[in-house]
Amino acid sequence: MNVSSRFAAPLFAVGIWAAPFQFSSASTVGVNEPTEWSRDDAETAYVSFDIFTGITGGIGGDSGSGSNGVASATLAIVSEDTDAFGPMLLGGPAPADNRIYTGDEQMSFSLTLEPKFQTDYALVQIVEQGGPNGFDSVSLGGFEPSSTSSEMFTEEGKTVWRYAWDIDALEGGMESGSLELLMNEEAVGHLSFDSVTVDLSSSSNVIPEPTLPSNFGAFVIHPERGNGAHRFTYWESFTQPFDAPNFARESSQDAAGNRSNYIDNVTITQTEPVEAFVTGSGSIYSFSGSTKFDIEYFDDGGEPITGIVCQFQTGGATIDLDLVTLIYQSVDTDGQPIEVTRKGQFHTYHEPGEGGFADRVASGAEWVISPEDPPVKDFVIKLDSPAASMPVYQAQLDVVTVPNYAGILGRLLNIEQEPVHRHGQPLTITVNSPDTDETRFFRPGQSIELEAMPSDPEAFAFVGWKSPLNLEANPLTHTFGDEDFAATALYAPLSYQAWRDVTFHHIATVGEDPDDLDELVSGLSADLDGDGLVNQLEYAFGGDPYVMDSGVITPRIERLDDGTIEITHRRWKLPSEMQNIRYVPESSADLEIWNLVEDVIETNTHDNDDGTESVTMRVSGGATESAEFYRLSILLN
Repeated sequence: MNVSSRFAAPLFAVGIWAAPFQFSSASTVGVNEPTEWSRDDAETAYVSFDIFTGITGGIGGDSGSGSNGVASATLAIVSEDTDAFGPMLLGGPAPADNRIYTGDEQMSFSLTLEPKFQTDYALVQIVEQGGPNGFDSVSLGGFEPSSTSSEMFTEEGKTVWRYAWDIDALEGGMESGSLELLMNEEAVGHLSFDSVTVDLSSSSNVIPEPTLPSNFGAFVIHPERGNGAHRFTYWESFTQPFDAPNFARESSQDAAGNRSNYIDNVTITQTEPVEAFVTGSGSIYSFSGSTKFDIEYFDDGGEPITGIVCQFQTGGATIDLDLVTLIYQSVDTDGQPIEVTRKGQFHTYHEPGEGGFADRVASGAEWVISPEDPPVKDFVIKLDSPAASMPVYQAQLDVVTVPNYAGILGRLLNIEQEPVHRHGQPLTITVNSPDTDETRFFRPGQSIELEAMPSDPEAFAFVGWKSPLNLEANPLTHTFGDEDFAATALYAPLSYQAWRDVTFHHIATVGEDPDDLDELVSGLSADLDGDGLVNQLEYAFGGDPYVMDSGVITPRIERLDDGTIEITHRRWKLPSEMQNIRYVPESSADLEIWNLVEDVIETNTHDNDDGTESVTMRVSGGATESAEFYRLSILLN
């Protein structure tokens, strides 16, 4: 089956269209109950839509007896532009976690309620994933909320937005009858609408206290902040999306209470002409293209600069640290003017959660200016987002004038695992460092111990570290020098089912099984990529079923000059007692009757550095007159 056809969205006519939804009384992850009443109290109402069963059809979704105090509730999608990129319905058949997603356009939703009593207080909670900025506007009966808060939670990387109305915001309350809730998405596309929950009351205030998100990447607080000679600038919100400077506010303070003390002579400007905008949370965001930033610092005299630390907080992805550059005009040893360009010397990086839009990632770069370096006065720091759809929320700049500054950050540790796995983590990799509790960066001379263990020993095996390490030592000890360190752990699956589970996607459109369960996609005889190798062979030779790689993984059978037959094929790099695949050479004189070739010896084994190895087998005694054809059969134990 063609992959694109499985995920193509139906085409719809332009205009307003409604979607039938299934009401659910079950608790939705991340949604809180009101704190001052029970949902069974008189003159209260509760309705939640979190199981979506379609995206076309007439207005439906009667809440029925599942909601107290509401005669009916209907949720509709309002869209002025629909195409193959959405809206589309993702998830398995009800009652799975179905959600509505769009790839390239804004969405608006309308929820019509009929409460049986006057509404004096209301609490609306929207759960979404992927849209970093939530909703541009949410109104109830035409009234804006009296308070708004959000909570980012790590379960599935989602965000819950909470909107509350008190009796004053509703101008004395709203009579019973039809009540419309309008929800307009703020970001352009890439928003997964997971659920909406509404609580209404005629007498109790339901406005919740905002919950502090726990998965924000934390800035490193420089120990010199508060020192009179140390200059600190903190941007916690932005106002200009393009070609205009953003100044820090004097009231901004870090987690330790240090306030910005240098704000007039330092700015951040987004310099790329893309359709960037400032979100409601004060971030600079662009859906259509990558953003770029200049941090400009103008020195007003004082002691020489000995250190610069620049940190950023971004959504989902990180600033590309390899592209963070310090540029300044200076003089050489002869007093001649020069322009100096330096990459960040030390780095810090922190990615909480899964790195989705529900996470805020802190990253940064540092420069140590020694007496031998060209002196620094005015400077510019240039940084790029790696791709579109990465909001920049905050930034901090420390300029240090302390003599003999040694720096506070360190080197990065990057840990990955191969081969390709699209679901789950076959290996669990732990980092042990007795010298410090800080695991985001490591100082030169600091030693760490990496240990890779199968997440499920019955399903996977650790088979070594990828080159340039090329080691099977486990644990692996590394001492940091003046470079970042990357380590890739290699694994091998111990069964077809284990390989199938991690290799195939686990997402699906409604009415279809996810790839890992669909026999037409991940079954033994399926050939998803159309390269001529069915999944059984992709598994046996360490291939990728989504990529046409038959030219790389297909076995090679050659007749040498002396008539000897040589067969080379790939297999998982596993001890013989753990192999569950038999590679059986066979011969035939007529391509109809095949016989087992028994006189075979292995002559060479080559590590492919991807969890597999290539083994060469030689047919002992060469070819016979009756055996003109050879093949390699695969048997799964």
